[in-house]
Amino acid sequence: MIDSSYPKSLTAMPEAAGRYFALMVAAVALLLGILLFAPAEVNGALNPVYVEGGFVESLTPIGYVFCIVLIFAQGGLAFIWRRALGIVIVLLAMTLRELDFHTRFTPMSVEKLKFYTSPLVPLHEKVIALLIVGFVVVTAISLLVRYGRAFLEGLRRFDPVSVATTVAVLDIGFSKSIDGIGNRLAGIGYTLGQNASLHFEAVEETSEFGIALFAIIAVLAYFGSARSTGRTDEARNL
Repeated sequence: MIDSSYPKSLTAMPEAAGRYFALMVAAVALLLGILLFAPAEVNGALNPVYVEGGFVESLTPIGYVFCIVLIFAQGGLAFIWRRALGIVIVLLAMTLRELDFHTRFTPMSVEKLKFYTSPLVPLHEKVIALLIVGFVVVTAISLLVRYGRAFLEGLRRFDPVSVATTVAVLDIGFSKSIDGIGNRLAGIGYTLGQNASLHFEAVEETSEFGIALFAIIAVLAYFGSARSTGRTDEARNL
C-alpha cells in the first residue's frame, strides 16, 4: 500500500524480505483459522462473530485505522503529506465504508447507481455523495499513475511491499464479488441455500479483515526495509 519504489529493492536483504513473507503466511493461516474454528452457522443463523458489529467485522476498520497510525508513527506528517496522503485518504475511506458511512446518512448506498437516479434521493445528497465518491476515485487513480510503474517493478522483483499490496487488492475484488451473491444469483434464477449463504457471509467478512491485514504488512515491509538500509530518516524527510 506504500510506494514500493523506495527503497529500491529488498533482494539484497533476503532475511528481511523473508520476515514479511512469513507474516503473510501467518495472516493467511489466521484467516483460515477464523473460518475453521468459528463456524458460519450457529443454531440456524449466522455466527455472531460474523454479524454486523461482530468481532470479525469490527477488526477490519480497526486494522485500517492501525495502518494509518502506523504510517504516521513511522513516517511522520511530512512523509504523509509528501508521499502517502493519497494512501491515507483511501484507507480512511475504506474505514468509513466498513463503518457503514456509505448508507448511514442516505436512504440507500451511495455506491449504487440507483442512488443517483432515484427520485427518492434529494438532489443535494446526490451532489455531496458524488463529490465525495469522485474525490476518492480520483485519489485512487492518482496513486496508480504515481506509483503504478514502481509497483509493477517491485512485483517483478517479488518485493514484499508490492506482493502484500497485490494480495490486499485481489482480496478487495474477491470480497466484493461475493458480497450479496445470493441476491445476484436469485436474479438469474438460482436460489442459494441458507447454509451456503451463511458461509459466503462468513468468508466475505473474514476476507475483508484480510485486506486490512495485508495493508498493515505492506506498511511494515516498507518502513522495515527503510530501517534495514539505514534510510529511515531519509524516508521521513522525503
